[in-house]
Amino acid sequence: MKKREKTTSIFFNEADANTTVCTYNTKLKKRLSEFAEECPELCKLVASDDDGYMEFEVNKDNFTFRCMKPPSDEKREKAREQMHKLRDKSKESSATISETKFIPKDEWKRRFESKNTAKTSQKS
Repeated sequence: MKKREKTTSIFFNEADANTTVCTYNTKLKKRLSEFAEECPELCKLVASDDDGYMEFEVNKDNFTFRCMKPPSDEKREKAREQMHKLRDKSKESSATISETKFIPKDEWKRRFESKNTAKTSQKS
């Protein structure tokens, strides 16, 4: 089946309480399947086939779709500034990690053994 033929259709009318969603879209199928598992009284799988088609019935009060406007230049600039701040913080933390002194394996063993000896002598 070609991608062009793999459509998503949403059907509802003012009289019925349910919306029917017919889709091949993987993300939408996953979201609806999870919703159907969590809330079987509000959403149920009605049909599916081997080509990847799934049809769900969803309570109309619990189904929504939205059209989003692109972000304004102001919001885009604010988001850009926040990303720069986050990058600067991650650079600082990675610099701190890279400045950490390397301790050879023998030194770790010696330190670990001395701590264990001190603990066992305290217990006695």
